[in-house]
Amino acid sequence: MALSLAAQGMDPRTDPQLLALQQQGLFPHWHTIHQWPIRQHQLGTIRAFVPQGNTRAQVLRGSQLYYLSLYRCCFPYATAAEMNAFLFNTQPLGQRRLYSASQITEAEIRLGFTRKVGAVTAHQALLPRNIMKRWIFWNRPFPFGIANINRADLIDIDEAGVFLESVTRKFGKCRLGKRVREAGPYGHSVKWTLTMAISGDPAGERWVDLVQKSGTTINDYYNFILSILQNIPRGNAQRRRTFIMDNLSSHLSAFIRQLIHSYGHRLVYRAPYYHLMASSTSSNSASRDTSTKSIPIRTCRLPFTKSLHPWQTLSTTLLTVATS
Repeated sequence: MALSLAAQGMDPRTDPQLLALQQQGLFPHWHTIHQWPIRQHQLGTIRAFVPQGNTRAQVLRGSQLYYLSLYRCCFPYATAAEMNAFLFNTQPLGQRRLYSASQITEAEIRLGFTRKVGAVTAHQALLPRNIMKRWIFWNRPFPFGIANINRADLIDIDEAGVFLESVTRKFGKCRLGKRVREAGPYGHSVKWTLTMAISGDPAGERWVDLVQKSGTTINDYYNFILSILQNIPRGNAQRRRTFIMDNLSSHLSAFIRQLIHSYGHRLVYRAPYYHLMASSTSSNSASRDTSTKSIPIRTCRLPFTKSLHPWQTLSTTLLTVATS
């Protein structure tokens, strides 16, 4: 009907009946009517095209996307220029090309990579022996690890040192042309030592000791452990608590081990440092007053679910690329 009206020279834009039908959705728009003869002449049909989603063509695909994910996993601090040079060298001669920074960024977004603040992991953390120690700690039963220990029975202990000048606020406000300044500690100041223990029990047991001193001695640590042991029931066949701590010299003392064992509880030393099981210095809130910003409390974050090894994470990413 629309084509016959167009062939007769009728303009749907001026016919009130057709305008009324268009408002009711019973007659096509005049733009559509104008395109139908063209489509009939070019394609031989006026059937509607199959919707394709109007997605843009992806530049980085296949092996180039694979190499991009591999390079980013191995070198998380690499710049777009460095990745461009690597991708350029992986292409065969005669087909080499360079990508723009936006094309690399879009490809990384498709892979799930996001920009975030990084941290340096010590080389010792990636030594084969330390990787094996961490695996044993998470996957072997007591006394080698904590695989068979209930989360509620764990008591994790750690320490941190805080200097007053490190908690001074950096930014403030004042009138234009004036300096923001106030009296406060600068240079060498007093050190505070924080010792904290966290239990996995749903009751939320916490023990905190914040004292102005240069460090922790065996006597200080002994008294802190003793205060915890006097606050919890003695260990028995039904339930024994397991203390987790690092291998600081004051923690390795035979007095500490004997004290914990005398109350019927157990002790497991944490595996060597790694960022997946490191103590959190920023996600835990602490006391706050009007003169200093919040003091970060160093508490141990326990990933009770088994964490992936870095190469397992890399393999998962590459598998995602290969199947996408």
